[in-house]
Amino acid sequence: IEVVVGDHPLPGPRSIAAAAKLRARASAVGPRDLVLCPISGGASALLSEPLLPADQWADLVDHLLSREVSIQAINRLRRRFDALKAGGLARLFAPATVVGLVISDVVGDELALVGSGPTVYAGRGEAEAHRELLGQLDARLSGLAPELRARLASPPTLEPAPQHSSIHQVLVARNGDAREAGCHQARAEGLDSVVLLPALGGPAADEGRRLGRLLADFPADLPVSAPACLITGGETVVDLSRGEVGGRGGRNQELALAAMAALAGRADCVLLTLASDGEDGPTDAAGAVVTGDCWSRAHELGLDPDAHLRAHDSYSLLSALGHLLRLGPTDTNVCDLAFLFRLSRGG
Repeated sequence: IEVVVGDHPLPGPRSIAAAAKLRARASAVGPRDLVLCPISGGASALLSEPLLPADQWADLVDHLLSREVSIQAINRLRRRFDALKAGGLARLFAPATVVGLVISDVVGDELALVGSGPTVYAGRGEAEAHRELLGQLDARLSGLAPELRARLASPPTLEPAPQHSSIHQVLVARNGDAREAGCHQARAEGLDSVVLLPALGGPAADEGRRLGRLLADFPADLPVSAPACLITGGETVVDLSRGEVGGRGGRNQELALAAMAALAGRADCVLLTLASDGEDGPTDAAGAVVTGDCWSRAHELGLDPDAHLRAHDSYSLLSALGHLLRLGPTDTNVCDLAFLFRLSRGG
């Protein structure tokens, strides 16, 4: 098996070179062949053949990633502006039989959005959905070069599936599987456990405050009794265009930092949050663990959690506390997970 390295999180020269190598190999595939395409999170950047100039494509993705735009929205745009997305990879191998083996890192598990759907052709109404998406993103597109904005506003075209194509999709793993596995393991450890819905989404700091309050208040209508473990998962966002500049961290670390205030002084509460691939943002941490004494210990060290949150600088504070979670790469990405441990029912 030949391993070809691409670029991530922004597509770059190595991603384009990988796509060119794959396209050259595709000429050897015939109608009697079976092509297996394992697709997981990161495929959007790692394998890319942009229909925009490479610098404009990188600028667009970087702009959206730093402005609290969900990965679902970004991948919908990628489906329009990358030749290997929206079924482009399957089209490359037609008329062979193509099987997409999908590990979902997208909340809701819409296969067209995992890796921007290299083996999932455009469906009815997708072009109209792109136009609606651009309208919703209009304010966040400000600051882009005029020629790039004009290109985005041009009428979308998405190629349908070719005739005589044989394509199948298999959902191999998803965030729901990880949540359920965590729930079973917590029960095996003697904790009353339940999966919380809805899934995580939106700004990481908002979700951190919500989960912190939920864990501290522990409402009576929760269907578990302490000692308990509440499990949730999904994917949040961090808007780097807001707040101060220069911080370091990831969405899981920011969520954990935001939860600290609600947990302050609670000896019976622990919140753990992590990226399932072991890499949270551009850091060596998967996430963090916060407890009831983190707030006071941070102040004892002369650190202001609120100031670090405003600066999106969760990493340095959590590192000073010794509460970062370092797992190393797991080589599997099914979004993020959060575990809320409540050791006693008391107020």
